[in-house]
Order: sequence, then structure tokens, then C-alpha cells
Amino acid sequence: MDLVLACGGDGTVRTVLTVLAGSGIPLGILPAGTGNLLASNLGLPIADLLAAVETALSGVDGPIDVGRIAPANRDGRTERFAIMQRTFSFRRCI
Repeated sequence: MDLVLACGGDGTVRTVLTVLAGSGIPLGILPAGTGNLLASNLGLPIADLLAAVETALSGVDGPIDVGRIAPANRDGRTERFAIMQRTFSFRRCI
């Protein structure tokens, strides 16, 4: 697979990322959600879907940090991923 496009908001991107993380398959983001925080942080076109498609198809691939969250629940453990920024610094959290 050459590229996967996720059309939606941050929740959709997180769901697609859960499958793609660690696969090496590029993810193109087509912002169509309410907040689009990740797309905004990455400087992607928010209000122009056609421009977002063009960016996804012709833009430059780059790595992004992901965090793995494995919350305990009554049914066992579920693996999820969370991303909101291209880079992460503990200094920003303190």
C-alpha cells in the first residue's frame, strides 16, 4: 500500500493510526472534523479539502511521534494510540 488517506477529524485520524502505526505506510490527513488539531499543528490546509488532497498526494513524508496507551478496563486491555503534535517535549508539559 502506497498511502492511506484519513478523511475526518482527530478521532478518525487516531483510529486509522491505530492500524498504521509502525507499518511504514504513510498517512495523508484530509481534515473534515470539528477541531482538526493535528492537521492544524502540521500546517495542513484546513478549509480547502482539494488542497488537502493535493498536499497528501504530492507532499513530503515525515515521521511523527506516537504514544501508545493501553488502558485497563473490565473487558481486558485495549491498545490505542494518541497523537496531537508533530513533536513532543516534556518541557511543554511542565
